[in-house]
Amino acid sequence: MIYREKGEVFMSDRFWDELGKPYVLEGETIAHAVPEVEISGTSTSAERLDFRNLKKGDLYVTTNRVAFIGQVKKVKELNRDAFDGISIFYNDMEKIKVEKGKFSILCIVRGGKKAVKARVYFKKIPSDILPMITEYINTNIQNLSDVLKTFDKPEKKEKQKADKKKSALETQISKEELKRKKMFEEAEVEEIEMVCPLCGETVYYTPGMTICPHCNKKVKFF
Repeated sequence: MIYREKGEVFMSDRFWDELGKPYVLEGETIAHAVPEVEISGTSTSAERLDFRNLKKGDLYVTTNRVAFIGQVKKVKELNRDAFDGISIFYNDMEKIKVEKGKFSILCIVRGGKKAVKARVYFKKIPSDILPMITEYINTNIQNLSDVLKTFDKPEKKEKQKADKKKSALETQISKEELKRKKMFEEAEVEEIEMVCPLCGETVYYTPGMTICPHCNKKVKFF
């Protein structure tokens, strides 16, 4: 499984050979291949994923993604430029909707706080194959979602714990500073005679002092 940031949708990739067959990524396996499938989508998905020139092609469902490759140019000898395609990784899929002879995937076509979502349709799927590939896709979406939730929880808890500790420390420091400031204002002086708790020498304390001028050690005067 490949883990990627939300919204990093692969658009017109080049993962196919001269015959329009997909190259697989490291550790990737093709689970299902369905020929003569039609693709369509909303105006947003067609624009964002750039598949407006794709009408019919081969659908590949793998351990990492759903890939679609179709021939877009008529040539005497087949080559990679005669084909175009898209790859949508499970990390960019939110929901799958199954209908008669087709299914559609709700994809995140742009990530971030204001995420943009759009639906891509795959049609003309044989009735005996449709349940198998849609169940496979659904399972992968759910599994990846569960894994990402597990990764997020410890990190979120640690951040909340650190933020709470930082807030408590800042509150404590703020109270101590106010206490010192009030003490100097009431006494109407710039320094106060104190005794160093470490060496016992007399020190003329001024606000912010942390080092004893006699023993040169860090001292908490208050």
